Amino acid sequence: MIREICNSSHRTQSPGFSEWWYFHFLDEGGRTINAVLHETDIFGIEKSPYISLSFLVNPGKQAHHSAPLKHVKIGKSGKFLVVPNGVVKEDKNSLAFSFFFNNAGIEGRIRKLSQPLIINKSVLYQDELGRKSHWVVQTPFGQFKGKLKANGTSKRIKGSIYQDHQWGDLPIQEFATDWIWGHFGNELISVIFFKILTRKGELINRAGIVGTNLFTSSTQVETEFLDTLANQKMPEEASSVAQIILDGGYYLSFQVEPKNLIRSRVDEQHNGFRASYLRWSSLAQYEAHNLKYKLNGITEYLRIR
Repeated sequence: MIREICNSSHRTQSPGFSEWWYFHFLDEGGRTINAVLHETDIFGIEKSPYISLSFLVNPGKQAHHSAPLKHVKIGKSGKFLVVPNGVVKEDKNSLAFSFFFNNAGIEGRIRKLSQPLIINKSVLYQDELGRKSHWVVQTPFGQFKGKLKANGTSKRIKGSIYQDHQWGDLPIQEFATDWIWGHFGNELISVIFFKILTRKGELINRAGIVGTNLFTSSTQVETEFLDTLANQKMPEEASSVAQIILDGGYYLSFQVEPKNLIRSRVDEQHNGFRASYLRWSSLAQYEAHNLKYKLNGITEYLRIR
């Protein structure tokens, strides 16, 4: 039985409030697909709900779609995520979803195979005013079946799924300068890491390894990957191998290169700050306790200046 935790909206009138739900689909065919349900954008600037979808059409060609959720409010009551008109309906053990745009979309059902991943009572960062940024992985390890619509065709897809939920009244641009996050997995295991450099020079680490008969979490992530990207003038042109060491003897390595960028938002100007947001698809080598796997997945880099 899956333990219940509130995955519904935490919407408030706080000027710094932000919230989104991130879905990472790993198709058995090797394709990585990202869908995001937004209460706001990641900076808490755009306050109207919307959905987005990103994937690689082929190496070097990104597909990105976005659409407002017109006349629909994301459910705020109860423990489960509900968006009317069949967009999302979650229960204790599953989640049905339908994200559609003018010429693309994804729909199906998720089966949860693990407990939520909750570290430090969900708090990523808290400032001196008591404002907080939260992160919970509602489904760190699960399976999905569905359909992907793209380029006028519809294809049945299935594989493994990751879904997290991030919210708070502390805007990320007020506490973070750089972060890397990643999720890699297959039908047996899910590997998650998150590393944030704050404006005060502090490092925040989160990690989880979840799978069949395996559930471990940590606040230790060893890597030079964050520094490599932070020190690069044009990180969207990065072509390097990342090595991630997680507490407990878990090791992950993968390569990022421009042709595998799923999402690329470079040096965007906002009120009071600039930001770049990059997301790569990649194939990782995972090693732990005499086990070795090839894992498909994704990693992202956020820079705020």
